[in-house]
Amino acid sequence: MKSFILLLSLLSMNISAQVLMTESNGRQESLAITKMNFDVRAHGFLAETNITMTFTNPFPRRLIGNFYMTLPENSSITGYALDINGQLRDAVAVEKVRARQVFEEISRQKIDPGLMEWVQGNYFKTRVYPIPANASRTIRITMLSELQYKDDQFIYEFPLKLPQSLKKLSVNIESINHDSKPKNLTGVFKSTEFIESTYGYKLTTSLINVKPNNIKFTVPSDSQNWQMVEIAKDKKVYFAAATLLPKVQESRLAPKSISLVWDASASRESADIKKELNFLKKILDKHQSVNLKVHIIRNKVDESKSFSIVNGNSQELITYLKDQVLDGGTYLSSKLLKSLSKGSDELLIFSDGMANLSYEANPEILHKVNIFAINSSSTIDQNFFRRCMNSQGAIINLKLLNQVDAFALYSSPVNIRKYDHNNSQVHIHPRSSFQDERFPSFAGIMNPDRLNEAVITIKNINDNILTKLGFKTSKAIPGELLRKFYAHKKLKELLIKNQKYEIQMHGKKFHMVTPYTSLIVLDNINQYIRYRIEPPDSLPNMKEEYLKAISKRSPPKKLTTNDNLRDATQNWRQYLRWYQRSFNYPKGFSWSREIYVIPDFLYAGLLEIVSTNNRADLVGGLGDTDSIKESAGGADPNDSNERDPFSEKSIAQDKLAKESKVSITVTPWSSDSEHIESVKSSKTPYKDYLKLKQSFPNSPDFYIDVAEVLHSKGKTDLAARVASNLLELVIDNPTYLRSTAMLYEKFEKFTEALPIHQRLLKERPDEPQALRNYSLCLEKTGDLTAAMLTFKSILEQSFPRFDIKNTVITEMNRLAMKEVGLINQIPFNFTQDPKIDLRVILTWNADNVDLDLYLTEPTGESSYKNKYTTIGGYQEGSFSSYGPETYLLRKAIPGTYNIKIIPRENSSQSIIGAVIAKLDIFVNYGQEDEKQFTSYHKIDPQSPSVKTQLFIDDEKKSLTTKNKPPFYTVTADDSFLHIASYLKAFGVTWSEFQKANSTIDWDSLTPGMQLIIP
Repeated sequence: MKSFILLLSLLSMNISAQVLMTESNGRQESLAITKMNFDVRAHGFLAETNITMTFTNPFPRRLIGNFYMTLPENSSITGYALDINGQLRDAVAVEKVRARQVFEEISRQKIDPGLMEWVQGNYFKTRVYPIPANASRTIRITMLSELQYKDDQFIYEFPLKLPQSLKKLSVNIESINHDSKPKNLTGVFKSTEFIESTYGYKLTTSLINVKPNNIKFTVPSDSQNWQMVEIAKDKKVYFAAATLLPKVQESRLAPKSISLVWDASASRESADIKKELNFLKKILDKHQSVNLKVHIIRNKVDESKSFSIVNGNSQELITYLKDQVLDGGTYLSSKLLKSLSKGSDELLIFSDGMANLSYEANPEILHKVNIFAINSSSTIDQNFFRRCMNSQGAIINLKLLNQVDAFALYSSPVNIRKYDHNNSQVHIHPRSSFQDERFPSFAGIMNPDRLNEAVITIKNINDNILTKLGFKTSKAIPGELLRKFYAHKKLKELLIKNQKYEIQMHGKKFHMVTPYTSLIVLDNINQYIRYRIEPPDSLPNMKEEYLKAISKRSPPKKLTTNDNLRDATQNWRQYLRWYQRSFNYPKGFSWSREIYVIPDFLYAGLLEIVSTNNRADLVGGLGDTDSIKESAGGADPNDSNERDPFSEKSIAQDKLAKESKVSITVTPWSSDSEHIESVKSSKTPYKDYLKLKQSFPNSPDFYIDVAEVLHSKGKTDLAARVASNLLELVIDNPTYLRSTAMLYEKFEKFTEALPIHQRLLKERPDEPQALRNYSLCLEKTGDLTAAMLTFKSILEQSFPRFDIKNTVITEMNRLAMKEVGLINQIPFNFTQDPKIDLRVILTWNADNVDLDLYLTEPTGESSYKNKYTTIGGYQEGSFSSYGPETYLLRKAIPGTYNIKIIPRENSSQSIIGAVIAKLDIFVNYGQEDEKQFTSYHKIDPQSPSVKTQLFIDDEKKSLTTKNKPPFYTVTADDSFLHIASYLKAFGVTWSEFQKANSTIDWDSLTPGMQLIIP
């Protein structure tokens, strides 16, 4: 049974709405969360939340679920569980890439795994498989949060927006060790009251058929200093505190010049632009006179403009920013900010920091400029801003702060706080904090066997003591909350420094979701053993069984570079046997399926083909023939002991002459979708697109089609901007990353495509296709050395799921022909002359979607499922994901080569939108006169195949191709004669056309109808 995508409708970064969608027949159908339970335990300035959700699948097919959520500020995910056989099973922390590999391998076996991943910033994703037909699945997410503190009260808020009602919503809230009763519940809970309990106050309620909004309450607090001490199960004492420090009264020196970066990407549609502009106006009113350099960023720096503010008059600037169109991806990096802020005293950046068109492994600190990051949307990548800021900066969250508090934070001089301790046995995090942490908190750990008390001193930036706090082990109560909080605070500090290994080890130790660790649930003990993933502590019997089984097994062998090179040798030898072999055949040879079939297995090793009288008579009329014997090393054309049965009437196989004039004409893909007809015919296509965008905000096909239309009209920059919207739909989605990179390369924006490839490599380091595509893009930018080293890294690694090393070795040798010095990077036993007359290679952007390359040679013989053809064609690579599928012909013959891209069954569990296929045709490959022709095709897996015709003329030495569209769209003034004439150009007869459309009423054709072209 097919599996279909289950998507949260958080697209276009509107990620406060918890909605699940399933893609079916090109339409999005809602999949409801039917039950939800919130269990909140607020203790002091901390809160632990368990969110339990049940998804019900009303459709008669299995679904996979992708659920995206945005965490509130200062929160971490510390637990995840999935129902297995009716019981919620806890997850365990595993390295992120490995967890995803295990999840996908198991889900392809249609077994139950669950996965919780960090995407970017405060954006997380859980994947559930399967959700059976007409059934339900339940997950539980555990979250630890620091409560907001404002006006002598703590604030708890979880944004909850659902487009439809829940069948049941249950809420259980406990307020522990608070002196006052919580209040100010909002929405559907407004009339519900807290009641007094043993340890504080509690609220328990259930509602049916309710459509909730935010879950929010406040807890009054008389104290401005909170301290807690616990002893955890690991016998360590954990302590934590939050204290309100005195505000700094004096103001900062006014800047003389300001750089203002305005993020106008599509993700900013969820921001409160009006609030941001009012805040900016307040800043400029304060400065009165200042020079500003404004930079508009989308998928690139689109525009820069200077403004002079005199006497606080900022109306021209405010209007300019207000009129900016919010569209495209987000290009943002520390390197870019450093460049844009050059010569300025201050950098104001209005953005959520969620970059998707740039890549930086380690953003650098901008020491010479004060950075203020202003944001008003739910999503934010605080870690990015923190890594860029020096000590003179702040993150200003207008979603949480009012204008007065936000302006006070901007105006005050930075007051960095430092935390010192009295003993080496004490470890605290963080060691310092910024002034924008309005109610600063810290957590620590100490060994009670060696220390009775920890004393923490908080100082300002000048080492003046602000306060001292003491924590005694004798006051510790049993609990795990502060252990989780300690892990949370240490993680935040590690993230700012971006210490990958330390973050990974920390996540595994404390069972947390981090950028480098994920939480995974497996179905049974055999899976835990197979993948060497230790079961959770909550399954002690299974864990004991696992440890016994693992103790009896040898650790898996780690393959070395030499091992991987050795493994690549066997397939490469098969390629060499083909390359060295001489193919001869009678002049005028014509292939017939019935009479001339040579099974593939005959070519697997030592080869012996025995020709029969009948076959020889039918093929060439030559009578009796001798057998052909070929050694594993390939046939030697100089071996006099080997007779060629067709030697008397063989034809010459000269390669295409170097002086050949090769040309190609490719019909670009076009979409007949009604939603872009107005864009096609418009004189202002981009403006028309912006009007339509509101109706198709989450449709990847829409952006792909419009980008192609704009490109065809010569508006390449706008085409790239529209295409980059794919990256705003779902952050770092591999399918969208591949699609956008392919479109950028189609638009010949290779440099801009490089960071997209880098982001994909971060997500999919186990896919050699991602490395290969990155290398090919590097080559297009002229960086041949980096391209060769990337190719080489594919050879040196192991990729069990995909073997594309023959393709890569061929491309490495071709690269070495361009720059001789690079030959030293190719292992000696893989060096080979890459010269080939004709090379056709098919790749595509989708996982678990099967496209087949089907090439029919001028003789009528097809390369499909026929590894070697009579004239020497060789096809390799048969993948159900990405490709490459490659056809090679050393000695081309004149005539027509028909190329088809045939879509097979779509078994993808997560493909979203169109499949984009790339077809590369090389003539004289690896030679000085090499010609490359690249075409891109939008493939509908349910539609007929895409066809291209390649013609090689022996006299004119020219090569042309035509793409046959899959459909013919009827127009208002059409006639049968016009349609027949159109079909004739593609070699399609009227009878073939009628047969393919047998259900059509030919007397009732209407404009806009799509008829299949066979």
